[in-house]
Amino acid sequence: MKTTYYFSTISWLLSMTVLFTLHSCNKYLDREPLSNVTPQEYLNTEADLAAYTVGRYAFPSHSGWGLGTFANDNGTDNQVTSSYSTRWVPGEWRVPSSGGEWDFAQIRQLNYFLEQVLPKWKSGKLTGNSANITHYVGEAYFLRAYEYFNKVQALGDFPIVKNTLKDNMEELTATSIRQPRNMVVRFILSDLDSAITLLNDVAPDGKNRISKKAALLFKSRVGLFEGSWLKYHKGTAFVPGGTGWPGAKSHPNFSINIDNEINYFLEQSMTAAAQVADAVELVGNTKDDGYNSSSNPYFKMFGDENLNGYSEVLLWRSYSMPLGITHAVNHYMNRNGEILDIQEALWKILR
Repeated sequence: MKTTYYFSTISWLLSMTVLFTLHSCNKYLDREPLSNVTPQEYLNTEADLAAYTVGRYAFPSHSGWGLGTFANDNGTDNQVTSSYSTRWVPGEWRVPSSGGEWDFAQIRQLNYFLEQVLPKWKSGKLTGNSANITHYVGEAYFLRAYEYFNKVQALGDFPIVKNTLKDNMEELTATSIRQPRNMVVRFILSDLDSAITLLNDVAPDGKNRISKKAALLFKSRVGLFEGSWLKYHKGTAFVPGGTGWPGAKSHPNFSINIDNEINYFLEQSMTAAAQVADAVELVGNTKDDGYNSSSNPYFKMFGDENLNGYSEVLLWRSYSMPLGITHAVNHYMNRNGEILDIQEALWKILR
């Protein structure tokens, strides 16, 4: 009897020891990663917001190798190169099997930021300089508008996604429906209005970050682009409601007063542009006709290494050898980078 009692006691003690060990082990293993940032620990401070938004900057600028932004118009009806483009050869411009603009990565990153930050911001849970925090929220709205404008320019009609989506087929299918381009641009202008309200006149890092005036200038460009597009493509398949418009199947009850839309976008453009023009002083131009051009402030602006002192420059990228932020545009332009706009090319041919 005693043997049985001792055996039962020992078994109970061993079982409890094993359970305690497993519990302790699970408790030890159930820890936040030490080498990675977790959602709970991020986007809580001014520094977090500053780093996240600047990481989403994807503006066209010179970087790495090649001609940078000078080559953006290569192969179009604006600019030719020393070799012809197959884009204009019948049957040679094909839809690629991969890549393209149908991508939502940047949009999701910015939707995630706004979902995480807005509740904390409104409840006062973010730490840091309140003016800078507000500015970075404005940057997120600007960057989302900028990404959507890229999509409209490339694809026209496009889905409007305002939040992160779950892996749910029904939700994803409903959200993936392309919305009429004019509605997408109205959404862009709404985001830009939010950005303009929140952004500082002078960004925390100066002209290397987005500012209120930069957002106003971009808003004027968006309005001018869409108003002009609707005006000159009115009635065609490239405009919502036009003959052969692909969106008619998804939006059978769609209607639009195209002239009102044109006026709306152009008025938005003019109003935003006027605010910038009234606030920004032009850089002086001495018009020296090529003699001693280095003394002309306007001429010097286009080759200066530091653009902070020029009132007309609202946003620029600062290059730095120590930081490894460089480009090779000068090398390519001087070596083999001949590019011609169409007018210059015709002048060379006909002279």
